[in-house]
Amino acid sequence: MRKKFLMFIAVIVTIVLVDVWFRSINMNELKDIFLGDIEEITIHDPVGYYTIDEQKDVQLIFEVLQSMHLSRKINSHKDGFAFLIDIKLYDGEIIEICVLSNDIHINRHNYKPDKDYINYIREIYNKLSQKYENYPA
Repeated sequence: MRKKFLMFIAVIVTIVLVDVWFRSINMNELKDIFLGDIEEITIHDPVGYYTIDEQKDVQLIFEVLQSMHLSRKINSHKDGFAFLIDIKLYDGEIIEICVLSNDIHINRHNYKPDKDYINYIREIYNKLSQKYENYPA
């Protein structure tokens, strides 16, 4: 009986340690992309969108996206978004990002951010919306 109890405790401790380790790893898929690989970024809010193609403006939004600390999250089927961001690379690949307050979806993978990045992205979106032609959603 004691042997089974100790085995049960060992399994529980292992599961907890693996879970803590798994959540502490920065899983941001964007950390391995270089700024020079990006051709343009299209950013959507619920009412409109515009495309950023100047390198210094691409850098402004990409630095925020790349700095996010993300951990894996079980799929949560939520509707809506605060921002949709498409990063088009020179090789033709498109990275799709959906930003909600406590969920980030990158290429259909779900992540939990360490903090709410909406305000940072909204600030950049509003700043750059003065410079680029806006289109209705």
